[in-house]
Amino acid sequence: MGVSRVNRLYLYACHEEEAELFAMEARQLFGGTRVPVREGSGYLVSQQLVDPERSPYLKGRLDIAEEADSLERLLDSLSERAPIEEPYKAVFIRTDDDLDYDTRLKTERLIGAQLRGNADLRKPVRLIGAARVSGRWLLGEYTASRTDWMKHNSKPQSYSTALPVRAARALVNIAVPRPEGLRVVDPCCGIGTVLLEAMAIGVDIEGYDLNPLAVRGARANLAYFGYPDRVKAADMRGIQNRYDAAILDLPYNKCSVLPDDTLAEMLSALRRITEGTAVIVSIDDISEAVALAGFIVEDSCKLRKGRFARRIYRCR
Repeated sequence: MGVSRVNRLYLYACHEEEAELFAMEARQLFGGTRVPVREGSGYLVSQQLVDPERSPYLKGRLDIAEEADSLERLLDSLSERAPIEEPYKAVFIRTDDDLDYDTRLKTERLIGAQLRGNADLRKPVRLIGAARVSGRWLLGEYTASRTDWMKHNSKPQSYSTALPVRAARALVNIAVPRPEGLRVVDPCCGIGTVLLEAMAIGVDIEGYDLNPLAVRGARANLAYFGYPDRVKAADMRGIQNRYDAAILDLPYNKCSVLPDDTLAEMLSALRRITEGTAVIVSIDDISEAVALAGFIVEDSCKLRKGRFARRIYRCR
C-alpha cells in the first residue's frame, strides 16, 4: 500500500479472534468499505483524523509531515524545520519494514540530534515519530494511545456473559463513528459495559434493562467511574423515546434460549425506537429475524472466543 498521498499512519494490534471485529470497526472509523486488516499487529494509512484512544485496537497515529526515500534525505529535510518549543522526544515506530534494535535506536538519536529545540527523553510533551514504510521514510507528530479504557476492566460489578470491554468499545464506534449530536440507546444494558465505553468517548447514551439487579449493577459501575446515572429499569418493548442509534446485545445464558416470538418483539421494538443505525449482537444467526423486523444489514462479523462466537450486525 502506497503512502505518498496519505498524511496519517495508524498502528494497530488485535488478537486473531477479534480481527473481524476490528476490521468492521475500522470500516466505520476510516470511512471506507475496504480497510485491510490482518491478525496481530500492522498499520493503516488514511486521511481521516481519528483519536487513537477511540479504538481499543489502535496503538498510535503518525501525522506525516516529512517523507523521503532514504534516512539521509529525511535528516537533511529536518534542518529547515522550525525549532520545537515544547520538550520533545524522537521515537522510531515499528511497521512492516522492521529494523533491528540497534538500528532503531541509532535512528532515534540521529533524528533527535537533527531536530532543533528542547529534547527531553524522560518527560516529553511531544513525540516526533519516524517510520519506514514500503521503503520510504516518514516523520511527523506521533500520538500514542493512552489506553485509559482499560481501567473499565476493573469495574466493581460484572458477570461472565457480559461483553468484553474491548468489544463494547468497538461496538460503540461501529454504531456511531461520528457521535456528535446523536442520541444513542442500549435497551438491554446489563451491567453497563457499553454505557461505560460510550460515555468515556463523549457519546450521549441512555440504558434500559428489565432486570432490576442488572440496573443496580450498571448504576454502581457508572458511579464508580464518575459517570452520571442514565439507566432506567424498563422492558425495551415499552420504551417510548426515539434515538438516532442503538446497540442491542441480546440476552442469553447457557440454560435458556430466547424464544422466537420474544426475539421478534424485541427486534420490532428496536426498529420502532431507532431512527438510524442499530448494532445487534447475538449468539445465533438471526439475519432472517432482523430482516423481518424491517432492518437492512449493512455489515456483519463474528467475534470469537475459542469455539464460542458472537454475531454482530450493523443495520439500518
